[in-house]
Amino acid sequence: MQSDKTEIRQDRATLRTDRDAYQDAVQKFGRDSTQAKTAEQSLDNAQIALHKEIGDFRQDEWDVHKDRRDLAMDRRDVTQDANAANVKDQKQDQYDLNKDVQDLKDDKPEIQQDRTALRNANNAYQQAVQQFGATSPQAKTAEQNVDNAQITLHKATGDFRQDQWDIHKDRMDLAQDKTKQDQYDLNKDVQDAKDDKKTVHKDRETLRKDRDLYQDAVKKYGDTSTQAKAAEQNLDTAQVALHKEKGDFRQDLWDIHKDRMAMVETQQQKLRDLHTAYDQAVKAGNKDQAKNLKKQMADMRKQMQEEQRHQQQQQEITQQRQHDMHMQQPMSPGMH
Repeated sequence: MQSDKTEIRQDRATLRTDRDAYQDAVQKFGRDSTQAKTAEQSLDNAQIALHKEIGDFRQDEWDVHKDRRDLAMDRRDVTQDANAANVKDQKQDQYDLNKDVQDLKDDKPEIQQDRTALRNANNAYQQAVQQFGATSPQAKTAEQNVDNAQITLHKATGDFRQDQWDIHKDRMDLAQDKTKQDQYDLNKDVQDAKDDKKTVHKDRETLRKDRDLYQDAVKKYGDTSTQAKAAEQNLDTAQVALHKEKGDFRQDLWDIHKDRMAMVETQQQKLRDLHTAYDQAVKAGNKDQAKNLKKQMADMRKQMQEEQRHQQQQQEITQQRQHDMHMQQPMSPGMH
């Protein structure tokens, strides 16, 4: 900077050098390494020295800065760990539908038939979801047919285990929880309605594109990845814009909707952790620990079901209140 004194320019040069050294240490040895920690301390000292030279250093503000930076790094680490766990879960899922529908060279004739049946059931499920929605009775029936076909296949291949199947289903159920019906049901919002204005029609088209981009990001990078989070934010923005254009947007209901989505993500992480611990206990032959973890998973499923029922009741109460308020509003003279 042109107004910098010679001492400040020297401090800035030192700070740049220490910053580069810190970044190199992180890249070579990792952020939690001794080398990175030492370089980070040098970087902090250089930054403090600069601000003391400038004359605007305050210990309390520096502490806040450090707390925020540490928190940001912690959140990044948690996100990366969760994303890695999510990808690992997908890779290790014994009942990966995409793999199960593919024929193998050494398949016996009866297994080939089971794979064909599974493909047909999966195609029927996809059609039901497309025509009636993921939460429709038709889709639920078709999904059960897919489950039955997949279990039959794995019993024929001789690798079916009920506990592993339960884990697989838990993961699938949690992934689908985000599509449960609420005031801002995405499945409904992306569908054109006959009485849509041109502006609403355009907003729905934008929402569909953002939904597809979000789903692609989740599929490629995991639901906790930076890419998925950015795509999710675009999706939220598009959905809010749609409801504002329709005239039925309410911030309090949107906050409830987002809280529910956040709760589902938290449950996903907790259940992932329990599943990982359970798998490790089974592999280690620790029957007591595995039994305890299995009970925890069952208790968590029960808790989730109770929370879903409670949220559904709250939603129905809110919708009824909205209806009552609308009915109580006085009609304009022209409507008599």
